Amino acid sequence: MSERDRNYWYYNINGHEHGPVMGSRLRQMARRGKLVSSDLIRQGKFGQWVEAGSVDEVGARPLAVVAAETSPETPVKSVANVQPNRFAEWLDECKDRISDGFSDLRQAVIDRLDLLRTVANYLALMAIVAFFAFRTIDCGAFQRTSIADPLTTFQSVWNKLQKLRQSKADPNLWSEFASASRAELKPIISRLERVAGATDRDAQLLLWAGRDCLMKMLDDARTEPSSSERQFAEYIENVELLRQGKPIYGGDLGGISTRQLKTGNVEWVVALLAVGIVLGGWIVLRLVKRRKSIS
Repeated sequence: MSERDRNYWYYNINGHEHGPVMGSRLRQMARRGKLVSSDLIRQGKFGQWVEAGSVDEVGARPLAVVAAETSPETPVKSVANVQPNRFAEWLDECKDRISDGFSDLRQAVIDRLDLLRTVANYLALMAIVAFFAFRTIDCGAFQRTSIADPLTTFQSVWNKLQKLRQSKADPNLWSEFASASRAELKPIISRLERVAGATDRDAQLLLWAGRDCLMKMLDDARTEPSSSERQFAEYIENVELLRQGKPIYGGDLGGISTRQLKTGNVEWVVALLAVGIVLGGWIVLRLVKRRKSIS
């Protein structure tokens, strides 16, 4: 039970639950006979119901004692003494109702704030999981076995282009081929743009071949080989040399092998997943700890 809940009590009179109220409020009710020893009370929102008479600090008395004290047979000294007492009781009753109203309002605000914090924690956890899931998918860690080798795809498109050129395909057939090829090449080029660089010459050469040459060839190499096609052939030749472990451009072996391209930045994915698991576990532990603290 949290420290906050220890300061508040709930009471049940004739089957009706009331609260939260301070302990001083229960003692005041017991002194006035509004809370007797057989009435049920509990400490905090999730405490156990016990009889008020079993809690010494409340000081609740048996119903018979309270009834005897408030019996009509009790002598009244004078009318002058009765009126002020009735006014004082009415004033105390108003104070009690106002106090109970403020206590109920305060507890309602606290409960709603707790609910908002809980919802915010779950939303934060969902956002973290969603971020790392999308980041993982974007990196292609779970797709590397199904993605074709860019070199194979580029060579396939090039071969089809040469066959259509040799057969002098009509404009409609060529247009269909160009549209289908662009749709096939676009995701491959986007992936190459994420991994290509000086440390991965294989991917860098394939990116230049696909983005800067093959895409242009769909427009300018329809009737005869173009400068783009000649440059494309040079890039493809160098990629093949790299994969055979042979030097290109004066002895450059190309740095990291093509394995990095095929794994799709797996190292980054693993790191991001690890951070996501740690953050998610931390939030879950805080939620569990908080739930235990109020139970």
